[in-house]
Amino acid sequence: MNDPDYSRVEEHRIVNAVRAGESVACPRCGHPMEERDVPPKDHVAYVRHRLWLHCIECRRGIVVDRPR
Repeated sequence: MNDPDYSRVEEHRIVNAVRAGESVACPRCGHPMEERDVPPKDHVAYVRHRLWLHCIECRRGIVVDRPR
């Protein structure tokens, strides 16, 4: 069975690409990842600007903080 989650090394690559403002490819299959904003929740006392990256090819995803 394939591991559905990204490894820590793969997550680190994704986060670094987002911080550098680069387009992000899935570290598992190389397919470009789709990006969607994650709106802040009203009931959370602090605001986090997040981005959901999702690979439609291998169906993996990750939520990361947007760079400031």
